[in-house]
Amino acid sequence: MANEALITTELRKVANKKATARKKERRNDAGGIAEQSPDVKYKGLTEAYNEQVERHGLRETAMYKELPNEQIHHVKQVAAFNGLFVNTTPDQAKKLAKTLGSGNQIQNLMSVLPSEHQGKKGQPEHMKKMAIHNVLRAKGLERSSKASIRHELFNEMDLAANSSFEYKMHLAERFKKEVLPKIQKATDEALTYHAQQRGEDTVYNKRMMARDTARQSIGQRARPL
Repeated sequence: MANEALITTELRKVANKKATARKKERRNDAGGIAEQSPDVKYKGLTEAYNEQVERHGLRETAMYKELPNEQIHHVKQVAAFNGLFVNTTPDQAKKLAKTLGSGNQIQNLMSVLPSEHQGKKGQPEHMKKMAIHNVLRAKGLERSSKASIRHELFNEMDLAANSSFEYKMHLAERFKKEVLPKIQKATDEALTYHAQQRGEDTVYNKRMMARDTARQSIGQRARPL
């Protein structure tokens, strides 16, 4: 019985690895990372983040100091915009990317703790519930949110692959006005909750001020949220 359990566990691990690989492949399909990050050197999330932080001289600012066991979070999901970037020319993709601040561009990346990001094993349920992705899903602000609560724009963007570029830009502008402010608010809510649970609410505020300073230092391209 012990051997059977061990085999089952190993098979499950292999299946999970394959599922993760397939997920990454879909993310990097047409309309994915490459199109959404036209001026970024790396497709790999951590590599893209570190290269841009170093290039823009941000490492010494509080917002971009390395965190223990840090994970890099996409403020705006890559998969959410696939439908907008499919069937676009390179110039059109650049215009969309500039409008949305999408993909692996530095303004769409932020460093967070694993407990803040998606929650981790052994974490109290109330804290896991307040991990960024869990908060966003619960509010209908992720493509993977339940259909009954998911914001309608996610469906419209999914269906936009064969639409005109003008319509895609219209959806991008709508996303910035209708959905992004809600994502920003929910992300702030999640990070604030975790900071306060650690007794570090002032540290969180300092990180947000540092983000604004860094944003100004490299212009519009460095708008993390």
